[in-house]
Amino acid sequence: MSTVWMSYTAEGELTEYETKGTLSDYQKVVGGWIEPVTLQDFTVYVNEEGLLVDLPVNPGASGITGRYLVGDVCFVGNADAYGNTKKLNKGAIERIRYALTGR
Repeated sequence: MSTVWMSYTAEGELTEYETKGTLSDYQKVVGGWIEPVTLQDFTVYVNEEGLLVDLPVNPGASGITGRYLVGDVCFVGNADAYGNTKKLNKGAIERIRYALTGR
């Protein structure tokens, strides 16, 4: 499988996608408008109103980012010069997968 982006629920369910995600895909996963949390080699999209609407904490995503994140999230590659999200690189995929599943 060639992972392009991933979603991770607050309940601990990791899904890997092989096709490029769209804004509407990311919004559907997080349940509203997206807000980026940018790290060195990937970006995590979260619900921008997640704290206001009292979404449950996402311990897995919080652990990876070192920030308090709530609700379901999307992991994508960082944006290019035009603001388009890129495919997750192999190192990021392995790091995310291991941090969330131990495998």
